[in-house]
Amino acid sequence: MVMRPTGTPNGTVVVWMHGFTGHFSEPHQIRIGRYLAERGYVFVSGDNRGKHFGANLGEWEGPFRIGGAWWELVSESWMDIKAWLDFASNTLSPQRLVLAGHSYGAVKVTWYQGERQDFPAWPA
Repeated sequence: MVMRPTGTPNGTVVVWMHGFTGHFSEPHQIRIGRYLAERGYVFVSGDNRGKHFGANLGEWEGPFRIGGAWWELVSESWMDIKAWLDFASNTLSPQRLVLAGHSYGAVKVTWYQGERQDFPAWPA
């Protein structure tokens, strides 16, 4: 989901990770996105491997692989975060990129920042 500013954009894109068993379209995620969009931010949120309690992560016509919050491998969470960051930077051309999350999503983004540190050099 991409929520664009309702007024003048400020050049900042916020990439948001949902919490444990959550999903990108929960009412509180939508409220946060709208709040930020009203203040000039672009808000990006999408599902990750920890969505819902359980989900099929298998490939189309491939082997079944269960995922979701109870089966999520935190060591794989960086792939979801990187995908959303790449989407935001390649599609939305931000001047600034912010990575944030709710609940367990905040733990994932903190871990990502500490371990990966692969943000491009953004202008100040």
